Amino acid sequence: MAMEFRVLSEEERLTFIQAQGPIRLGDEERFIRLVGGLGRRVVLVVDSPGGNLAAADRMRGLVAGLNMAVVVPTGATCASACFLLFAAAKDRLIERGARIGVHSASVSAGENANTMAATVLMARVAREYAIPNAIVGRMVTTDPGQMAWLTDDEIASIPRTEFMENHPRSAALAPPPPASSAPSRPSTDAAAIASPLTGFARGHADRQMMDAWIAAQPPNVRAGIDWWAMRRSLPRPGECANPDPGFVEGCAEARRRLTPIDVQRRSDPEYRRGWNTP
Repeated sequence: MAMEFRVLSEEERLTFIQAQGPIRLGDEERFIRLVGGLGRRVVLVVDSPGGNLAAADRMRGLVAGLNMAVVVPTGATCASACFLLFAAAKDRLIERGARIGVHSASVSAGENANTMAATVLMARVAREYAIPNAIVGRMVTTDPGQMAWLTDDEIASIPRTEFMENHPRSAALAPPPPASSAPSRPSTDAAAIASPLTGFARGHADRQMMDAWIAAQPPNVRAGIDWWAMRRSLPRPGECANPDPGFVEGCAEARRRLTPIDVQRRSDPEYRRGWNTP
């Protein structure tokens, strides 16, 4: 089951979007299409146990790039990869009775060299958003098959995080409950398809995804990535030939990923500006 996105309400300057369910690969594309052309600040109301780290990391880049607020309502959960979305928010709001959970990265609840690298990436991202060291420590030391649920004190220690009942704008930020007689909003999928993704948002999200992928690679693969990145603008950049299979793998994958990106960077100034924005 993929994550479900639903527009809860639209106001003059705010759009409330519900993101519910596990994060699957491909959800990030639907999320980008949905929010890319809204033209309003987004308040993301989340309820997710986590999921695919690569998809969540790309969504995280858009949450940060568009200065979204993230709300975890009563009874909801934001755990594992979902925590990246919470961490990246400009404003973080949580209601009493909601749960925030962290743990190290996993593949089928297991751990290997790649997942340990992914855990390091998650920790680095968390620190970028000023997540306290104590919480980062719980993230990296909690086994993939376990969950460290944050206490109210730990949640309150995260900068720009407030419990909704104590927030002076909680009533304004909380989305109104849908009327029971009102039909479900049919425009969500149509809006996701019709909303044009801005070049800046697309470029910024692609750069975040590329950086996350590179950071998760072992040194020999990164060496191949760096080799192609430095030579790709030459008239004859050469072939990905090297005795090290990891080097060749990194070079070939970097060429596959960067070739369409370079076309967009050359043809779309807004995409280039987004790509060059940290």
